[in-house]
Amino acid sequence: MDSVGVIVLRMDGSEVARARGENVNLGLYEGTGVYDVTGEGWPEIVLVGQGGAKTFEAKIYRLQDHRLKEIFEWSGWHFRVVQLSGRPVVALTQLAYGSLSRLYLWDGNRFAEASDRFPEFFTPEIREQQALLSSHESMPISLTMRACQMGARAMLYGRRYDEARDLCLKALKIAHTDPRLTSQSSGASPQELQDERRRAEQGIGKVLEDIAQARTKGSTQMPEEGRP
Repeated sequence: MDSVGVIVLRMDGSEVARARGENVNLGLYEGTGVYDVTGEGWPEIVLVGQGGAKTFEAKIYRLQDHRLKEIFEWSGWHFRVVQLSGRPVVALTQLAYGSLSRLYLWDGNRFAEASDRFPEFFTPEIREQQALLSSHESMPISLTMRACQMGARAMLYGRRYDEARDLCLKALKIAHTDPRLTSQSSGASPQELQDERRRAEQGIGKVLEDIAQARTKGSTQMPEEGRP
């Protein structure tokens, strides 16, 4: 793979600083530019390139003491910078499917996760999971558990415990009884289909326990283990 980098020049053409990125396909993508990502009023340099067949890489640099210092590096499915409550926020999506966005805010030293500070951002992703469970189309059994996991996690950012519980109870009912659910494996036997239903029910049950625990603690977070 080729590399892409940055050179900062003075008005007279002399070099101030440079940074060379490794293993990034030539050809820059949406999000690349020079703009304020930290909210400190000074522009940073953002590079977004393709890192693999289905992944992108993003790097953020700032000019410091005549050198370009890398302050952020990431790879995954989608990178963008959004304005929330008047501040720039980095929104990352790790996978094309089965993964919620995560939000990162500059805290003066690094980009720290701040998803629960902007619960309204996740409204479209919550609606997507609600629509999935309300669909009359056939779907794999595993999607009931994933809709519960993703929707509940997003709702907890806003402490919407009752709604998260109701969403997962609906997913549990569908996983247990809906005849339109299918197996991810073609030609699955009735017993294999039943086993998949049971695994989905167990996974949803675990999320319901996590929601109850989060409510007790007043938490906005799901347990890290197995978090989508």
